[in-house]
Amino acid sequence: MPKVLIHPSAGPFSVNYTISTPSSSSSTHIDAALPTLLLLHGGLIPSETWTPQVLNVDLRRFNLVLMDCRKHGGSEGGDVETFSFEDSMDDVFHFMEALALPPCFLSGLSLGASTALHFSLHHPSRVLGLVLISPLPWIEIEAVSSGRRELVEVWGLAMSTGNKELLPHVANGAAQMGMDNVSNPFIDALLECSITYGIAQWSSPKQITSLKAISYDLLVSRGRIGRDALAKITSPILLIFASADSAYPLPLIEEVQRDLVDAGLEVDLKVVDGASHFANCTQPEAVSALLFDFVRKRATLPLFDGSPDVSSPFLSTLSPKYLDFEEDP
Repeated sequence: MPKVLIHPSAGPFSVNYTISTPSSSSSTHIDAALPTLLLLHGGLIPSETWTPQVLNVDLRRFNLVLMDCRKHGGSEGGDVETFSFEDSMDDVFHFMEALALPPCFLSGLSLGASTALHFSLHHPSRVLGLVLISPLPWIEIEAVSSGRRELVEVWGLAMSTGNKELLPHVANGAAQMGMDNVSNPFIDALLECSITYGIAQWSSPKQITSLKAISYDLLVSRGRIGRDALAKITSPILLIFASADSAYPLPLIEEVQRDLVDAGLEVDLKVVDGASHFANCTQPEAVSALLFDFVRKRATLPLFDGSPDVSSPFLSTLSPKYLDFEEDP
């Protein structure tokens, strides 16, 4: 995958990214004649989480841009002691600038949804539409924060002692939180891939500090965004709630919706039945359909009219067993 060096506020790092167009699963540039959808993954998982969307025939009728966020996936460098959503959204801004991306449709999953929302506050002219998949409530739930803290602590223990047998415990905890223990060839391969990346990203004491900053401190320090700040957003917003989300109940997401509406924004909320927190992985067809419909209705550029080259850019990073998913999505 290509990489680009950026110099945002939290410090420089090399962003690993993927551009999938109708004619190529891994391109070095977008097709400027088509709409562009920028996808931000959730915490602790890489861009490979968007595999079901990259393999979706409808979504491949426009540009899909995926970035491995700081200290995730194949991105390199970028260690931090502290990290905020302002830093996270600034990473995205500098990435867009480095690739000379035009105003995009922007979608984020979980932690990525919070980054996308903050980006829209600071750079509203760069966002054509905002899709927040399993958005986080304003305030972290104590039980969830405890689970996140335990994952970081166990991972740090595994790295400091060399006891790699602890890593499946981290994977199982992440699977319970994000997938509600749903298992299929793709999800199993994604978890394996995430651990492989994680060993490269979060092994030294300095890297463990970064892991805590980007996956725990960042999330527990968030708070409610005020009405005046939210009113700076100029694009329509779609909230996608996963009905089987074991971490965050619907009333908390409806509270976010009310605050967005009170700020005068155009907001819709859709519920995906049977989906866990990482809804795009556990109910990929439903989430992909919502993404496609959102972009199709609002895009000013035409969509690709033909048969796109729907193949995976992740054959080198995901275990071959996920191919069963690719053949029958």
